[in-house]
Amino acid sequence: MADGQGWLIVSKAAEMLGGVDPQTVRRYIADDLLHAVRLPKGHRRVDPASVRELLEASAMAPGPDREKAFEELRARNSVKNGGGSPAE
Repeated sequence: MADGQGWLIVSKAAEMLGGVDPQTVRRYIADDLLHAVRLPKGHRRVDPASVRELLEASAMAPGPDREKAFEELRARNSVKNGGGSPAE
C-alpha cells in the first residue's frame, strides 16, 4: 500500500493516539515508532496497523518489556520507512 490508500491522515492518527498533537505523530514517524508514506504532494499517510502496534506497546506497564516493544517497533518501522530515514 505504498500509495497511502486506506491509511490515516496525520490528524486522524493523532486522534487515535489519545489526542496527541499532530506534530507528535510526525516525531513518532521520524523516530520510527510509526510507519508512514509521503504522497506525491508531500502529505503523509500513517499505516493504521503501526498505530495499533504503538497503542499496544504503550499500554504495557513501564519497564524493560515496554522498552523492548518500542525497540522492536523502531527496528520494524525503520525498514519500512526506508532504512532509518523519516518518511519524506
